[in-house]
Amino acid sequence: MARAGGMLASVMGLVATASVAMGAALAVAAPAIYFSHATEAAQVTLARINGITGSLTESRKVYAGLVDDAIRLRVTVDGTLSGYTRIAGAVAELGGTATQARQINEIVLATAKASGIAADEAAAAARQFAQALGSGVLQGDELRSIMENNQELARQLARGLNVSVSELRKMGAEGALTADIVANALLGRLPEIRAKLADVPLTSADAWTKLTAVLSRWVLQG
Repeated sequence: MARAGGMLASVMGLVATASVAMGAALAVAAPAIYFSHATEAAQVTLARINGITGSLTESRKVYAGLVDDAIRLRVTVDGTLSGYTRIAGAVAELGGTATQARQINEIVLATAKASGIAADEAAAAARQFAQALGSGVLQGDELRSIMENNQELARQLARGLNVSVSELRKMGAEGALTADIVANALLGRLPEIRAKLADVPLTSADAWTKLTAVLSRWVLQG
């Protein structure tokens, strides 16, 4: 009986030792796996941005700026990058710059963050907004989606145009919300939007999101 107990204790000791070793191995491997995947994702995104800017040097600057935006806005890097790639092409068609495309993307993300809306609602509004810029006019389903899913964006647009939200709906029906008018009105509201986001308390989820964004910046610089 004593011998059996000793064998059991020995086996349990080996299991514990193996568990510690496995845990240590995973602790070493996990960051490597993360950074490997992050590096691959960064290269894919850089290629997409390069297709817009036409310059790898400029693309790296834009990418780094977008990661900084994600950190400041407390949103995911993926969401920031995908939003930019959707918006940048339309802004370029309007004769806008990469900086203006970043700023409009920031406005869309910041208003969603300030509103406290769910990620899927924010994504839906962002997609519809990008589609509206691409089509040249904000109206119909695109305007309806923004007014339902990102009401702060609609309010800021109305203030930028010096109209009420109700009048904004009427302008959309009349086809008066052309892409250039919408973009310029929102860009004029950027300082106020930044100030409003600064008043939103930092949550633990925000802190984690900022940390992952910082890691993404480190991958880019590595």
